[in-house]
Amino acid sequence: MSEIRVIQWGLGAMGSGMARLMESKTGLKIVGAYDQDPQKIGRDLGDFLGGAENGVRIQQPPNVGEMSLEKADLVVLATSSFTKDVAPQIEIALKHSLNVISIAEEMAYPW
Repeated sequence: MSEIRVIQWGLGAMGSGMARLMESKTGLKIVGAYDQDPQKIGRDLGDFLGGAENGVRIQQPPNVGEMSLEKADLVVLATSSFTKDVAPQIEIALKHSLNVISIAEEMAYPW
């Protein structure tokens, strides 16, 4: 079974917890991390999560067309609860043919 390569987008309480869980699982590899907090940008993700450095630097979130093309399969989106807020982020991921998992509760029934 090959590894699922993940970009963690959003490193608040939920996103950080999700990233820690993914780091502990076999079959998942975090290859990118985004957050808008200037105090997080540039830090090593492993160190930020309280573990050993893993070489993944936290980056500023991209705009449409600017997402760095890490070799990823999936974006785990932990930025907002509201569809209107996450729709542009989902659009960015889909334009790069990435699958998306979102914590946005409204996505369960977005109409």
